[in-house]
Order: sequence, then structure tokens, then C-alpha cells
Amino acid sequence: MKYRYKKNGELEVFQSIWTTRSHTSFVSGLPIREFSVWNFAHVLNKNVYPDQRLNEKNIVLLLPAEHFLLDHGTQKDREVYAQKNQPCDWSLIDNLKDELRSSLRR
Repeated sequence: MKYRYKKNGELEVFQSIWTTRSHTSFVSGLPIREFSVWNFAHVLNKNVYPDQRLNEKNIVLLLPAEHFLLDHGTQKDREVYAQKNQPCDWSLIDNLKDELRSSLRR
């Protein structure tokens, strides 16, 4: 099934990120072999922080399975994934989330 993309500016931001960043997962360093919208994850939830939807600093590259774990997995799910896919460091997401939230308060 092909993903139907809304015309909200995200695709252009994703394409910009794809051309300027290494094609590796932010948390595991594993290679990302092809462009897919499922490889782009918002650190600060775009529904809670709609003004951060197009902020490139708020978007990281992840493998689709990692993106799913970030959005829908439990802490335990992420720990199990990290054990199987070392080195994988989910605290990188937490640290970036804290940094982004802090920058919003300034």
C-alpha cells in the first residue's frame, strides 16, 4: 500500500534532511538504504507540538521499526530492541527531547 502524503510541508523537510544528513539511524547507527517517510520521526510529538512539525532539529532518521517503537513501543520493547541491535542508545532521543523542550522555554 502506498502512503498518501498530506501536503503540509513535511515531505519537503524530509527531502531536505535526506540530502543533508547521513543515512543512518539516530539511535542505532544502522544504515537506512532508501528514502521513506517512515524513516523520519518527530522527537517532540507533532500533535502536541504542532509548531515543531517542520523544525528539522525535531526530526531524526530512524529505521521504520525504530520509528514504530518510538511512537508505540514501551520502554521494555525499546530495551529488548537495543539488546538485539547494539549499539543502540534510546537515551539519545530523550536527551534531544529535553534539549528541544528547553529551547522552547527560552
